[in-house]
Amino acid sequence: MLQCWVLCLVLGMCLVHNSLSQSGEDETEMGSGEPFAVFYSNRSREQEKEPRKAVTLEPESSSDQCSITFHTTQQPVSSSPCSARKDQRVSWEEELSYLNKLAHSNKVLMESLIYTASSEVGEEKYQEVISEAIVGIREDNLKFDGVVKKVLDEFEMQLEGDLDGAQKVKEEYLIVEQMLRSTERIAKKLERASQDLYSSLTKLSDKSLSDKSPSFSFHN
Repeated sequence: MLQCWVLCLVLGMCLVHNSLSQSGEDETEMGSGEPFAVFYSNRSREQEKEPRKAVTLEPESSSDQCSITFHTTQQPVSSSPCSARKDQRVSWEEELSYLNKLAHSNKVLMESLIYTASSEVGEEKYQEVISEAIVGIREDNLKFDGVVKKVLDEFEMQLEGDLDGAQKVKEEYLIVEQMLRSTERIAKKLERASQDLYSSLTKLSDKSLSDKSPSFSFHN
């Protein structure tokens, strides 16, 4: 009987010792040893879940201090074909607008020059003024020639017996006739010069009018 009690006592002591040792190990695992172990483990798990940021060091050449710049990874924005066509269209519209303004300024300049040239000779054109002047010179020459012939006829009738006087009048008549011929040559030269001037000015005017105000249109 005594042996049974001793055996039960030994078994009980062994059971108590095992239970105490197991409870100590559980408390150590639950944080009875160091209190920061569990917190650090949980914090490291949370950091693994968060996305990491790339850290780059960019030294400054003009400063002795160090600086750290954080760059987050971003996806590059790709330009679509629609946006490229839109930018090209805006550029073309700006160029067309500039050309229209330039053509309008040239048109205004040509109109101003034409108005100035017209105002100098009044409402009549310069070629009409030159033509009228040439016609007037011709008419005056014909009238003068007729008057001279009439005067010579009268002198010849009065100086039929005076040969010296008749010769003198004849010489004067030749001088006047030479002056008339010279005047006629000058009138012809003026007429040719006026025609050349009219032709050159007409070509210049036609060229200016053909170059003025070009119409630009933009088509998609």
